[in-house]
Order: sequence, then C-alpha cells, then structure tokens
Amino acid sequence: MQRVPASLLLAGLIVFLVITFGKLSGHTSLIREIQDTLHTVVFTVFTYFALQLMHRRAGDSNTTSANYLLVAGLCLLTGVAAEAAQWLTGRGFGLLDIVRDMAGIVLGAGFHALHARTTQGSRLIPRRHLRRTLAVALSVILCAAIYPLASLSWHYQGRNAAFPVIMDVQADWATAFLEPNAARLTPAPKTCGPAFLALQLLPADYPGIDIVDPSPDWRGYRYLGIELHSANPAPVNLTLRVHDRAHNNEFSDRFNYTLTVTPGTHQYRIALEDISNAPTGRKLDLASIAGVKLFSGKHPHPQKLCVGVIRLEQ
Repeated sequence: MQRVPASLLLAGLIVFLVITFGKLSGHTSLIREIQDTLHTVVFTVFTYFALQLMHRRAGDSNTTSANYLLVAGLCLLTGVAAEAAQWLTGRGFGLLDIVRDMAGIVLGAGFHALHARTTQGSRLIPRRHLRRTLAVALSVILCAAIYPLASLSWHYQGRNAAFPVIMDVQADWATAFLEPNAARLTPAPKTCGPAFLALQLLPADYPGIDIVDPSPDWRGYRYLGIELHSANPAPVNLTLRVHDRAHNNEFSDRFNYTLTVTPGTHQYRIALEDISNAPTGRKLDLASIAGVKLFSGKHPHPQKLCVGVIRLEQ
C-alpha cells in the first residue's frame, strides 16, 4: 500500500473546509436539500480523483484493493471530521450527512473501478458481467442519492404552477409544504366537501399546521382567503400567523389574527394591508413571506375541523 501523497492530503483539507464552512445562500427547503445532495457530489468527485492520483502513482503495481480502502478511509475520515467540526461550532452532527458522504465514496470508487485499466491496458475488472453488476448497483445508489432533491424540485414546480394558491391540501405537491404540529391530517368527511382535509387538533400546546416555504411574493394581491369547516357545536378559535424572512420570532414582529370558526363552512378574507402593517416598528415584507401557520390553544379534548384551499385574492 502506498503512502498518502501530500496533494491528496491537501485535497482532503479543502473538502473538509468546504463541508464545514460552506453554505449556500437562502433559507428554503430546496436550498437545504441541494446542500445535502452536494455532500454526495463532493465525495464522489473527491474519491474518484483521489483514486486516479493513487492509480497513477502506483506504476506497475496498479491500484490495489488496499489503496481503495486507503482512499475510502481518508474520505470517510474527512466527512466525519467535518461533521465533528460543525458540532463543535453549534451546527449539529449530521448522521445523514455521513451516509450521504459514504454514498459519494462508494460512487466515486465504483466509477473509478469501472473505467480503470492496468499499465498493460487491460481492465481492472476484467469480467463483463461483474462490470454490469457494478454499474447497476451504482445506478441504484445514484438514483437513491438524487431522489430527495428531484422529488422536492417537482413539488416546488407544482407549488409555483398553482400560484396564487398558497396551499391546496388535496394537491400532490402539498405534502412537501404542509407540516402538522400536534395534529392529524386525514381525508375529510363528505360533509366538508372534496376540496378539504380533516384536521384533528390534539390536546397539546398550539396544535395546528405549518405551511413552510409558501410562494413568497404576495405583492399585487389584496386578500388572503382561507376556507374552513367546523362540525363542532361550539366555536373554535384558530390563530392565523404570517411571518416574513426578517422575522425575529417576537410576537409583535409578525401578523397574528384570531379566526373564530363556528359550525358550517366559512370563507375568510384577510387584507394583505393588515398583514403588512402588523409588525411593530416596520412593515412585513409581502415580497418575502416565509411561513403561514394555523393553530389553536390547548384544549382538554381533540377538536376536529376541515381545512380547504388557502389562496391570494384580488
């Protein structure tokens, strides 16, 4: 087994710094998913070119299995060290990021093994059926690595195409942006109508739903429309919360409004001007909406409502 060349150690240091301190601008789920997927991409490239370097330095001895293990170990150590450094700086230790790094290491080593040749010109993996099996395995790993990003990108496309609808609870893309909090979402009964989902608010603090990464630019519209249905004999109070990217998590720095949901189906219209004027000391930026929440206070028993389409209106 060869000694690790200085250039490979330098490359490892660069990857360590990129993974530890590199961060894409933006705060959306899509940006975070791109950054997560880049773990696999970076370690695929790192592993492949590290093996290329070791292969060229090996001379007549070619790239041995020991060198594959050496490069894989160095790459994995780089990934673990980067996560440890992030943990020490308060960003958390990402076990899933280690898994993504390992996927990249396997892909890089596999791609190299498929194309590597000995100094005599013969393939490193001489048997065709073994190369085909490896190629299939690498394809499966690659598809698994990019599926989360591809799926989320498709959901964002659906969200953008539905605008000015902010949330269509029946749409396929809704699942990527609708998060229940101490609540359950189930198919709605016929009494609510086909465009609704049943929302069960559990006995907990602030049960409800969060709409994460809604279409951010609400300029050019006058109202936010919300469809709600209640079969409860008594009114249920829901708080509507809207905040922008500049929100500092203070109650006075966002829009808060109580919707009193009485029995039956109701369409609420909230003026965007009121939303914009809600924060104390500043305007809420209607071009940079970051989140919408619907939640209630704590109840001794579960409360059942139906939530319909949430849209911007003129």
